[in-house]
Amino acid sequence: MGLALGGTIDPRTVMNACVGASVAMGISGLWGAYIAERAERKRQMDELEFHMKRDLSGSVLDRASTATAVWVSVVDAFAAALPGLVPAVPFVLASWGWLSVEAATLVAVAACVMLLFFLGTYIGRVSGENPWVHGALMVATGLLIVAVVSLLL
Repeated sequence: MGLALGGTIDPRTVMNACVGASVAMGISGLWGAYIAERAERKRQMDELEFHMKRDLSGSVLDRASTATAVWVSVVDAFAAALPGLVPAVPFVLASWGWLSVEAATLVAVAACVMLLFFLGTYIGRVSGENPWVHGALMVATGLLIVAVVSLLL
């Protein structure tokens, strides 16, 4: 939306921006989750070692703790990166001539709105609250961001 509002609707530019943002989000998600998970697991291991009065370095539990932190961070990286590729898909189709740039923009916006709504409903279900309300709140947040970007441009 930022590129469209800024006047740039070249499909390759939009694809590059989406891929760049996805890579950045993925790396940020990977690193942030690893740091947080590793710190939490280290604290738990330190507490366990204190109570057991024994060093657990190199133990199966220590290796499992490290592996878990790595896997959680990899999953977090993909969870952060993949949604950023959603708006790129219609512009790939536009670059192949299968969609007009205007249609690609509309499809990308619709896909992002649906993605936000589904994420909101999922959060609503997990939290035991109204999924429809959470879906609407996520869409409203997305629209607020578009409005703020529009004002800045």
